[in-house]
Amino acid sequence: MSVGRNDISGLKQTSVTNPLRIYETESVSHTGTVACRVSPHRRQPVRPWKHCLAALVCSVVLTPAAHSEFTIRSRIIGGKPHLYIADIAEYFRFDMSKYYNSVELSSEQRRIVLTNGKRKAKIGTAIVYLNFEPRFDRTSAFISQMDFVSLIDPILRDTGLPKHPLRRIIIDPGHGGKDNGAVGSRVLEKNVNLRISKDLKNILEPYGYVVALTRTTDEYISLRGRGVATQKWGGDLFVSIHCNATHNKNVSGIETFIVTPRGASSTTQSKVQRKSVRGNEFDRLNSRLGYEIHQQMLSTTGARDRGLKYHRWQVLREASCPAVLIESGFLSNAAEERKLESQVYQHALAVSIAKGIISFHNALKK
Repeated sequence: MSVGRNDISGLKQTSVTNPLRIYETESVSHTGTVACRVSPHRRQPVRPWKHCLAALVCSVVLTPAAHSEFTIRSRIIGGKPHLYIADIAEYFRFDMSKYYNSVELSSEQRRIVLTNGKRKAKIGTAIVYLNFEPRFDRTSAFISQMDFVSLIDPILRDTGLPKHPLRRIIIDPGHGGKDNGAVGSRVLEKNVNLRISKDLKNILEPYGYVVALTRTTDEYISLRGRGVATQKWGGDLFVSIHCNATHNKNVSGIETFIVTPRGASSTTQSKVQRKSVRGNEFDRLNSRLGYEIHQQMLSTTGARDRGLKYHRWQVLREASCPAVLIESGFLSNAAEERKLESQVYQHALAVSIAKGIISFHNALKK
């Protein structure tokens, strides 16, 4: 793999007036009343970005709808409001195909696959994990209102994202000092994290971002200390960089984490998180940030896709800005360890994370 610094030149950013609003639920009854109302314009999904940062030119098509308001119907399932996937497809002007156990929404730009009873889904080229399983009956398919509001809509629609400044970026190289993190046969996680983080800083700064690292040397900083530093410095974005390890040496791939919303369970856990944490203030932004970074890392590296997932890691719980935690590969996998110790591959990871951040920033400008 050869990824040079010239691959991130020529970035253009555009802005589009926001003509679209989604309103919170007005009323949801057990018989299925209005779930969401939207105003007369729709945004067509944006095509996946090219590998090169120079190609990150935001392309947004705004198309008038047939009516002044669009209604997405709802039904209470398992005590939670769920939305008709057919209505969501119509709203975004997707073609919809319903199979025995799955639904596919597709357009010229994007494809979404949802499976009955499975949290694992696919949006575009990336795997994402939903908060709740979609539910099907003989005639209709449903997705939870939480998943639409906090995940699907932020990923598909730039103009619905909350306004947020983005200039000061905190990069957090995981572990350090007495905390080695994951240990490979030749590589310590803490060292890989630091090298990727320093490279990422150098890539982002020419684009006008002010970038700080939670550590710049092999030193130990507590998880709480990382959050406090972010808050004091006034970061607009927090990216924590890690490597993975497991007893199964065949496991490989990249996974990206965002904080679990209130009322849902983390991807690998069954316990429902009943309380909000500070990071939940940015749930919609977290989803879009995590998605942009995750898909860029996959397309640049060709690594196995382990998904955009939810977890309440401490640095995500206490984040005072949109935040993600990246697991960039498994040091317990021999082939992936060889890649992760390579400066070329580390640079490829840094470039892909930068591409994701700038894609996210472009979306905020709509």
